[in-house]
Amino acid sequence: AGPPVPAPGPAQLLITAIPPFNIVNVTDGWCRLTGFSAEAVFGRPVGLLHGPLTCPETLAALTIAMSLGRSLRVMLVSYTANGEPFLSCIDSRPVLDA
Repeated sequence: AGPPVPAPGPAQLLITAIPPFNIVNVTDGWCRLTGFSAEAVFGRPVGLLHGPLTCPETLAALTIAMSLGRSLRVMLVSYTANGEPFLSCIDSRPVLDA
């Protein structure tokens, strides 16, 4: 049967807190999940993950929470690099300067 496949690690990304919410960091787990490389997405708007099944009302709620510096957890349909939809749990939390 072969050796067990290691877990991919957390799929996380970090974006700027102001529109257009550019991607500033991603984990290896996120790259494996989405099929995007870190180099391909760095500095690009997070909207590249959105598609026809992405809920605009949920995106609006995330934008409002971010503008107010509040945390919010939602489920959102996102899209991989090859256009396949997947359900993602977005745990949006502000990162405050120390």
